[in-house]
Amino acid sequence: MRYLIIRLTSLGSVAMSVPLISSLSRRYTDDEFVYVARKDLADLFHGMPNVRYVRFTPSHNSSSLTRSGELCAMVSGLHAIRRFDAVVDLQGDTTTFLTRCWCLTHGVKSYCISRTDALHRWAYIQRSGKASQPPAMADSYAAALRSAGFTIDDDFTALDINTQAAEFINERFGNGVGERWIGIAPFAKSATNTLPFRTTKGIIQYFSEQPNTRVFLFGAGVVESEMLNQWSSIYDNVVSVAGMLSLGSELELMRRLSGMICMDSANQHLASLVALKVITIWGGTTPENGFLAWKQDKEMCLEPRRN
Repeated sequence: MRYLIIRLTSLGSVAMSVPLISSLSRRYTDDEFVYVARKDLADLFHGMPNVRYVRFTPSHNSSSLTRSGELCAMVSGLHAIRRFDAVVDLQGDTTTFLTRCWCLTHGVKSYCISRTDALHRWAYIQRSGKASQPPAMADSYAAALRSAGFTIDDDFTALDINTQAAEFINERFGNGVGERWIGIAPFAKSATNTLPFRTTKGIIQYFSEQPNTRVFLFGAGVVESEMLNQWSSIYDNVVSVAGMLSLGSELELMRRLSGMICMDSANQHLASLVALKVITIWGGTTPENGFLAWKQDKEMCLEPRRN
């Protein structure tokens, strides 16, 4: 059997699905799973031999309708190579709508994540937590996969070690023997989930002054990289890895860390894939929104006081 799974964006949302895809890979070893997403995220599925990652690259600045047509054309092409038995849409928006319609006209069973859950999360955020608590995103993913007939377990602990990436980390930073490695990721896509600069500098300075401690700064984007590089040049024993590492190498570096401080961002979800416990700082969102990373402790979440 051959199945198509779609979750186009974002990095954190794709990462949240990885423990469930790992469950499918281990349980249904004779089946093939084709996972479609944007960006180069194949390293998230390392160690899953029956999962094939396909990157979807829409036209630059294209409309939602154009992207929908391009995705549908790509899926049709993949189907022509070898037929899909079913499609599971973990995105559930206008971009994937035409693909679901295509499934209906080509005899391919289609299953979709609950839009009610997504609206529930939106209402919870808009009402500042005064609405009823929505289900976790991972639970919504699992429900969609179960509707397709799959059995899902929750025994995922960590991705298999990426040997090549681990060797690169050894060559670049050493093995860390006798040191404590701490990760700090102060940025997020949303400005409300970004740690204030003064607070960030204070945290970096504190850990940089601790004995036998090295601090690694994580981030993405030009502005973030410039800021992190500036901080790494100010303080001793601080290294910015923003824009330096492949996704696989970044995951292996996280695997070596003793702990990590990050915002409600993709980094908490990446850390969860290598069994790294993190202190997560929440700003404009809360863990109750449904975005707490896989098996991270609620007690490790720091939230501002809310009225």
